[in-house]
Amino acid sequence: MTPSAANWFGGAFRALRVVTSEGRRRLFLLSLAGVIAYQLFVLSPFLAAGSLPNYFEVHDAGGAILETLRLRPPLADLWALVTDQPVYELGVQDRFGFISLQFVATPHSLFTMLFLPPLVALSLLLLARTWTVLRRGSSMAVGVAGFSASTVASLFGASTSAVACCGASSGPVFLSLLGFGFGSAAVIVDHAEVLELSGYALLLANILGLAGWLGRGANLHATAGPGKVCR
Repeated sequence: MTPSAANWFGGAFRALRVVTSEGRRRLFLLSLAGVIAYQLFVLSPFLAAGSLPNYFEVHDAGGAILETLRLRPPLADLWALVTDQPVYELGVQDRFGFISLQFVATPHSLFTMLFLPPLVALSLLLLARTWTVLRRGSSMAVGVAGFSASTVASLFGASTSAVACCGASSGPVFLSLLGFGFGSAAVIVDHAEVLELSGYALLLANILGLAGWLGRGANLHATAGPGKVCR
């Protein structure tokens, strides 16, 4: 690693430490809001269809995962078998037992629900700090606008695709009820894993890029309030 890269990463970690320590409460509230938004996102197709879930079932995901590991499946299949195990499900079921709409929570979707909101919240706090510097005469407005747009794009990639690939009994129908055309929804489902990985990569790049820029002494000092000197 070159000295300039080492300085960049050092500044990034310094900025992340300052932002998370000073904005701990806001980080928690934004993360909580993200978790709630994810739940509303899950329920929105049911609301769009005019039918609230009328059944809920919990599965023994832990036991199923242990059994999967005991059977020693090929490594190429192990990841999907573990991450797609049903943890709980809810849906709309008629009196004949037919399920017209269903959401199945898996370790994959629960990981998205619990870890994506804090990453987005951290990105938003870094963007807010960056705008504080911009108000002091920086010329990085275009770059920050790009980071803002890419944060939205990463959120779409990481969350929508996760719900599409492991959350619904029929991914295209699920996304169509959210307003996507059926053809677009099918494309999203077909490329769900690529979209999700790209979304996380883009979001982490946003966080590292903003934190690295803020980590330069003058920028981090500019975001400190009265009496706060960041070292």
